[in-house]
Amino acid sequence: TRPDNRIEGLGDEGSRVDLKDETRRVIDLLAQATRDPILSSYSHYLQKLHGTESYYRDYRSFFKLINDPSVTGLQGKGLQVFKGLLPNAELFGKNYLNLAYIRSGWSEDDTFISFKAGNIFTHHGHYDAGHFTIFKGAPLAINSSVYKDFTGANRLNYSIRSIAKNTLLILRPNEQVKPNRFFSPNIADGGQRITMPTGSAIQSTTHWLENLNQGLYLKGGRLSQYDHQVDYTYINADLTDAYNTPQHDEGGSGGKVTKVVRKLLYLRDEDRLIVNDVVKTVRPEYVKKWLLHTVNRPNIANLRLLQGNSANGILESQANQVRIENGRGHLLIDRIYPIDGVIRLVGGPDYQYYVESDGDDTELNGENFSQGASDKPWFDVGNWRIEIQPRLLQQEDEFIVALSPSLNQPRLSQVNSMTALTSNAKGVITDQSMVVFINRGVEKEARFMIPVRTKVSKLFVVGLSELEKVELRIGNQHFTETVNINGMLQINLNVLQKASEAKLSWF
Repeated sequence: TRPDNRIEGLGDEGSRVDLKDETRRVIDLLAQATRDPILSSYSHYLQKLHGTESYYRDYRSFFKLINDPSVTGLQGKGLQVFKGLLPNAELFGKNYLNLAYIRSGWSEDDTFISFKAGNIFTHHGHYDAGHFTIFKGAPLAINSSVYKDFTGANRLNYSIRSIAKNTLLILRPNEQVKPNRFFSPNIADGGQRITMPTGSAIQSTTHWLENLNQGLYLKGGRLSQYDHQVDYTYINADLTDAYNTPQHDEGGSGGKVTKVVRKLLYLRDEDRLIVNDVVKTVRPEYVKKWLLHTVNRPNIANLRLLQGNSANGILESQANQVRIENGRGHLLIDRIYPIDGVIRLVGGPDYQYYVESDGDDTELNGENFSQGASDKPWFDVGNWRIEIQPRLLQQEDEFIVALSPSLNQPRLSQVNSMTALTSNAKGVITDQSMVVFINRGVEKEARFMIPVRTKVSKLFVVGLSELEKVELRIGNQHFTETVNINGMLQINLNVLQKASEAKLSWF
């Protein structure tokens, strides 16, 4: 449940993301069966939120049979009643749905993050492996899908697709997207495979498992690592099989990607999310795009117009920073990698649902799929999106993006690229921490610089193997540590008097 008393959508959604009518009845049945006081507390929360409308009118006569008053829970103000009772992060459906929620706390002012990287289950699901959202005071990084007409152009060509999510596009010109007769003409949005968009014939869990790696091929994202600690929450997901690959290609022959990996690291003390993506394509000319959707028009410096006009069109900038505002919520986005990247801004009335239909953005001749869309108030209607992409075309690219939410006023930029001395390490440095992403190869060490910053007291290393032994030398400081069972290494640093080279070795 988000701090605004709604839930984050998982697919084709209707108005009941507001938790009215249906949710409390189900919670009460679960509380009756389990006698769990936390479920009872949530039932009380829903009652205070919606009163009699917490039960649909046709079920209210059964309230005394369903709601068991002997299951007692805590009563308090809003979601804050769960502080100390529930963790600040949790993973649901491990190895299947891979649905994670992260929060800085349980008050209405806290940050709420969702993440999904699972397989395909139903025709009402979307093709969104790697998608995340951020809420702080208001929706900031959003799911821009809207649901109205089941076979309408908006749903089939935009809302169920990866282009409507905060994930990754890989454009392959004229990629074939023809899962059934409703998909005509062909729309190559650059996203993930579409396998079951309008009809589900899944008969059982056994039948689903039989079609996971063959037949319908329902394979999507795969969870590699998950770690939740006091200081951070870390997720590592392999998204490769969600796209057309050389091993399984529904859009032609040869596939378009061989590697798509997304890592998220939420630094709780800093209230900052670091997203690291590595994408390797079959051919270097396949354009990679890092997407993020917003309600309002983002603020980006030095924009030049590509099509339309500044309030309704497509623009581009070589700036490395984006600022987003929605109500009292703010989001600062720092593009760290690709260093040579550009940021495109797409939106406005005629570009809100814009898709480059032929999978080729060298000519901006796409379509705005507004037919069958909905602007109902229960949707976080996305009017704009940003697309981060490398300027130079090559087979493998790495994205590192820092997202820093805040309330009432924007944050100052405090995230910079780490100075790496070897090619197998990239990272960021903030006013408090360093985060190093290791690209493992034959080398057994990485070197980088740690500048003089008196508040930089934590080093996070991502990309090493579980339980691997690590040695870190910084000047006359020496650390010997072990990577934890979830692939994360945190080292608390001593204050440095001068800039120093760090040598990280693993064995």
